[in-house]
Amino acid sequence: AEYMGIVVAQVFLWLCVSRCGVCRVVCRVGIAMFKEVFISSCLAVSKSVVVGGVGVLLIRRKIIDKSALAVISKLVFNVLLPCMLFVRTGSSMSWANLMAWWTLPLLAFVNLSIGALLGLGLTRWLLKHLDDTAKPVIVVACMLGNSGSLPFMLVETVCAPYGPLREEVSCPNGMAYVSVYLLIINLSMWSIGYHYMTKGITVHKGGFQRVQTETVETDHKTVADSEMNEEDIEEAVADTDIPIVMSSKPVFLFQRFHGVWGGIKSTLKRLIKPPVAGVLLGCITGLIPPLHFALFNNQGSLKVFTDSVDSIGDGAIAISIMLLGASLADGPSTAASWMSKRVVTLIGVVRFILLPLFGILFVTFLRFVDVLPAADRLFQFVGVLEFCVPTAMNINLICQMTGHAEKEVGTLLFWQYLLSAVSITVWVMVFVSIFS
Repeated sequence: AEYMGIVVAQVFLWLCVSRCGVCRVVCRVGIAMFKEVFISSCLAVSKSVVVGGVGVLLIRRKIIDKSALAVISKLVFNVLLPCMLFVRTGSSMSWANLMAWWTLPLLAFVNLSIGALLGLGLTRWLLKHLDDTAKPVIVVACMLGNSGSLPFMLVETVCAPYGPLREEVSCPNGMAYVSVYLLIINLSMWSIGYHYMTKGITVHKGGFQRVQTETVETDHKTVADSEMNEEDIEEAVADTDIPIVMSSKPVFLFQRFHGVWGGIKSTLKRLIKPPVAGVLLGCITGLIPPLHFALFNNQGSLKVFTDSVDSIGDGAIAISIMLLGASLADGPSTAASWMSKRVVTLIGVVRFILLPLFGILFVTFLRFVDVLPAADRLFQFVGVLEFCVPTAMNINLICQMTGHAEKEVGTLLFWQYLLSAVSITVWVMVFVSIFS
């Protein structure tokens, strides 16, 4: 990873040697001022590149095949990821932290809102010609940034002995800052994002189909069973020649209640996926002091259980990155139907230019009104970090599980993570210089 970071740095320096004298002067002065930030940012991105390269080798060496990716994705989704989110959320969650760090969830909410609005703007005006199965993917790609390994790696790197924030006294809290910030991101990804991407999609072995709403016709009337009341039933009976035995009113009310409760259960089942359950369970156990002590304190009676769950979740990030590398082993797909160069470019502009600018403006405003801790540069850095990361890799996991838009999302992630080495480096340099 260090070697790749140095190579990326040398390539960037080579780009500075151009015929434009002003460009050379500005570039060399910038590199001289932010050399440490530049190298540390390249190192953080290079770690993901190295782990993803393992997935590429697994496919090209035929150690695993494409059919195994869906099985591994389900394992990560149902077991590894919930375990990791439970431990990271519960260990950093407490009432004191929530009171002191309440601005981090606020920044996450603003990040999601701006990304969703920009994505809806793209599908409403610039990409309105795309079909209804493509637009939710574009909105989610603009809304959700990487909430897995990359933010943790970047914070770990900037606080390392060679990092630009190594002298910050709050560096031991860096992982807790990121965990609290990503709490809202992960909840939104596996509830709103998952539901929105799979809206109207029913999964089959061979792929996906649009869900068609079926109704039952009785002569000249169409009635949905879930919306029938007593008057509807009596009218339907009057219009048909089929004898129907009516039940008593108490039984009818019980059936209505059973139907409502069944609808609530099905809605919760759709929204609360295993990763969301892991986050919610971590919040509950973290905010209850006896449970927090028993599960997350070194002297706790249930610490052995937490350590076991943590060991299971340790592989979630690495395997997710390897899955991404495996899905991109053949490079960007030429069969991606609607993921054209124009779509990739517009999503890249949103994630790499517009969102970071909004993030800088909003964090600067919070500093101006004395909402953020002025002396804690790492807190401010974490608050704006998620605005500059590429699209979440877990979108690829959702696509592999549903069989929907796999090639298109793989093409998008290929180009985004290829360009993220330069874009994240530049924005981290800007963030550190502003917050200094």
